[in-house]
Amino acid sequence: MSTKRARVVEVMDDMEAVYKYLDGERLLDGLPAIPPTKDKVKRFLEAMGREADEAVGYLEPLGGLMTLEKVAANAIMAGCQPEYMPVILAALEVLCDTRHPLPGDVAELQTTSHSKHLLLVVNGPIRKALGITSGESGTNVSWRANATIGRALQLILLNLGGLPGVTEWKTWGFYVNRCYCMGENEERSPWEPFHVEHGFSPSDSTVTVLSVEPPHHMELTWASTSQELLLAFARTMSAPACRDSYGDCYPTLVLGPDQAKGLATSGFSKEDVKRFLYEHARTPYHEFGADAGARWQAHWRKFFAHDPFTLVPMVARPQDFTVLVIGGPGPQSLHLPLNKVPVELCIRQIQVPRSR
Repeated sequence: MSTKRARVVEVMDDMEAVYKYLDGERLLDGLPAIPPTKDKVKRFLEAMGREADEAVGYLEPLGGLMTLEKVAANAIMAGCQPEYMPVILAALEVLCDTRHPLPGDVAELQTTSHSKHLLLVVNGPIRKALGITSGESGTNVSWRANATIGRALQLILLNLGGLPGVTEWKTWGFYVNRCYCMGENEERSPWEPFHVEHGFSPSDSTVTVLSVEPPHHMELTWASTSQELLLAFARTMSAPACRDSYGDCYPTLVLGPDQAKGLATSGFSKEDVKRFLYEHARTPYHEFGADAGARWQAHWRKFFAHDPFTLVPMVARPQDFTVLVIGGPGPQSLHLPLNKVPVELCIRQIQVPRSR
């Protein structure tokens, strides 16, 4: 789809017929979709006060040109409301950022056999305005915003940058490979929100785009101290089979609010948690195998090529860990491996159109 304007086709006015057509054209993810009619697209564009052929950027590997019209059409198919568009556009800014190879180079994300996918983390007042939840399963708040914003990004990647079976060659094609969207649980976090940590005002709204593996559940109900809890997390996150374990990524720890509160009550700041992980999330070189180091990046490999008992750290600096507070009650946390980009390059402020 390299032209500026979207193609217009006529289909029978029947939801099943529309679904059959879109699915037959390989424009969907297997789920039913809202028909992106010209009137609906026009309403989305009017809500933003912007033009249909305004360019957003290009998506690799097919080099598809994204215009607001095409982005709106995919958002409509995903089930989005017009007011979700600022979140989607801010996320697309990250994906088109040429300052870094990934996720700016979406080709690697689109063509890898790995199970990694996109995660959007939303901060600030827009979470409440749009009903973006933090993922707590007991909430009565609608999950429409979470589900459809994430699905919209996936459809945009599919239709403007790639094609299933041609550009998407994942070893396991299960649904969690799709993009998903969550809000940080700022209200229950004992620390400053993630976007404030990175220089934004509490009144700003932001979206952070991470390219990660499916979440790895971590639970330790028998830990008697915060140190025991974090040490168990450090050892789990730095297991040799995890790509995060040898300095190739920027790992993400998603703490449940209860465990975050327990750490804070014990005197741990967010920076302390990162420092603890930096000191303890290390693996003896020999546990990777005799020839493992030869596969590491040269700038990392040169430090660990001789002593089999050298402890290999997960990251070069404590700040290379990302710590988020997401979810509801319970003694569980998550490790999200594989993000390869410094997180400060993956966050954007969401620009909400002024009411006219």
